[in-house]
Amino acid sequence: MAFNTSMTSQSQTNPTDNINTRGIQFYNGDATIVFDYWNGMASIKIHPALPEAERANKQVYDYKKSVSVALSPDNAVLMGKYIKEDILPAIEKGEECTRAVVSARVNLFVVSTGVNQYGEVKPFIGIYRKLDENRIPAESMVFHFDKHPVITKYAPTTGEIDMNSQYTELVGVGEFFTACSALMNAGVHADNFSNRFRINREYEFRAAASGKLGIDNGSGNRTNFVNRSNGGTTQNIWDIKTPTDNLTNDNGGGSLAETSTASFDALSDLM
Repeated sequence: MAFNTSMTSQSQTNPTDNINTRGIQFYNGDATIVFDYWNGMASIKIHPALPEAERANKQVYDYKKSVSVALSPDNAVLMGKYIKEDILPAIEKGEECTRAVVSARVNLFVVSTGVNQYGEVKPFIGIYRKLDENRIPAESMVFHFDKHPVITKYAPTTGEIDMNSQYTELVGVGEFFTACSALMNAGVHADNFSNRFRINREYEFRAAASGKLGIDNGSGNRTNFVNRSNGGTTQNIWDIKTPTDNLTNDNGGGSLAETSTASFDALSDLM
C-alpha cells in the first residue's frame, strides 16, 4: 500500500489531489450561489435558474453553467470583515456600501447594498471575470439576497408572535468568509507544535520497523520529523516492492525485495 510520508511545505501547498468541501448554498428565483472550500481557497459559484420550460425532475437551476471565483484566505477573511463591519450596518441604515476584492488580477468579487444601482437596499454579490483594460468584464453573474423572517417574540399558549424581515443569509456569508482564517494553517501549526513529541515518536517507530526489515528510509540520525527538509522526504518507506540493495538475505539467499509480502497493516503491528 502506498503511503506518503512527506510533510514538506511543498507537499502541503501543492497537493496531488484536490480537496473540495461543501460550505453553504443559497437560492432565489433567478440563481443559486454556492460557497465551498477548495484546497486552500474559498470558492464561490453562481448558477443561473433554468428557463421554466426546461425544468425537469424538480431541477430549477442550471448546474452546467456558472460564473465562479476563488479567493485566497486573506481576501476571504477581509471580505468577512467587510460584510460584518460595513455592509450589514449600511443595510440597517439604508445606505450605499460596496466592497470588493480582486482575484487572479482580472477577476472581481463584489458585495454591495445595491442602493446606488437600484435606488433602494437590494443587496447582492457579483462575480465579474476577465476584466479588460477598461475594467469591463467578459463574464459576470449576480446573486440578489432576499429577506427572511426573524421571530422576535412567540407565546405558545396564545400563538402571539412578533417578527420582522432581515437579510439573514448575508450573516451566514460573513461567517463563511471569517471561517476561512482556518485556511491560514495556524491551527495546523499549533497542533504540530503541541504534538511534536508524539509525531516524532511515531516516525521513530516507523524508522525502527523499516530498519528491522532492511529498508533504508533515509532518516539518518534525524530526531525532528515535524519539519522535514526536501531531501529524501518524498521516499515512500513502506513501498517494499521497490528493489533495493539493502533488502538482502543475511544467509546469502539473495534479495528479499521480490519475495517480501509485508503490508502497511502488518508493519503497523510493530509500532
